[in-house]
Amino acid sequence: AELTGIRVMSGKQTPTLEFTAKERFLELEEEFYAFNKFFKTQWKLTKKEIRKAILWNKKENKKEIISKSNDKFTEIKDSTEALDKSEENKAENDENISDTE
Repeated sequence: AELTGIRVMSGKQTPTLEFTAKERFLELEEEFYAFNKFFKTQWKLTKKEIRKAILWNKKENKKEIISKSNDKFTEIKDSTEALDKSEENKAENDENISDTE
């Protein structure tokens, strides 16, 4: 059945009278139902995997964004502290200069 499907998809096989006999048609019908069952089961598993991948990516992206924003906050905090210290040092230097004059 799988090979027949591949042949039909590639255009190498077209519908024939081969499947018109009652027994052969019933066999083809059983293959059809078996494939539909397989397809539905496989599709359910695939949907679960797709959802899992998408949701995990969203969770990971949220964690990554939070981590990056925390890193940026730390950088800003550090640079602000450094700027405050340099301003304090500058003020102290100005006081020392005015004291010596």
